[in-house]
Amino acid sequence: MSRGSEQPFVRFSTTGTSVAGALSGVAMAIGVPWVLLTHGQALGTSSQTLLVWVGVVLGGAIAFVSAFFGLVMPSQVGSEPWRGPDPHPPASRAGGAEKPEP
Repeated sequence: MSRGSEQPFVRFSTTGTSVAGALSGVAMAIGVPWVLLTHGQALGTSSQTLLVWVGVVLGGAIAFVSAFFGLVMPSQVGSEPWRGPDPHPPASRAGGAEKPEP
């Protein structure tokens, strides 16, 4: 085996999960204030302002966290994918395997 093939490699996901999460967060940061400002006239100005800021901050946090972890967390390290097949069959996990007698 050559020396280059023994070194582990890291591959990052290219499925667009971080983009979808970031777009969802941005939609929440824009949509919550829009709904509150168009349909929240019964609320007081201070509570309406507070809820608008909560929507903006929460949507921004969702967008940031999704984009950050979608770009930083690897999908494959070495030769095994993170979501690979289960190495333990269900029978061994559930206690279905027979135990040897002493």
